[in-house]
Amino acid sequence: MNHVIYTYGTLRPGKIADVLKIKGALYDLGSFPAIRLHDLHQTDVIVEPIIVSDEELSAIDNYEGYFPDDIKNSLYIRCKFLDGWIYVFNRSLDGYPRIECGDWLAYKANP
Repeated sequence: MNHVIYTYGTLRPGKIADVLKIKGALYDLGSFPAIRLHDLHQTDVIVEPIIVSDEELSAIDNYEGYFPDDIKNSLYIRCKFLDGWIYVFNRSLDGYPRIECGDWLAYKANP
């Protein structure tokens, strides 16, 4: 089975034609970003859909630190979003800088 994942950070391929703008807030955690979908400071966040197999989805769950049987200790949670999934950070974002432009790839290219 195939799955759609809406990527916004290190998994985002960077194919400009395939991007969508969604409402949320993007944060800089250092070497990777985090998204909050319901944030007081919502802006447009650039996401890009990718299609993955069951096996790839499982591998991405591991990469994102998502443990379906242990949500409390998961770094990210895989949430239903549009016609697929998005990984949402599962910890406090207090003290992390917000990425005002909403585009992780552009932000990392021009720090």
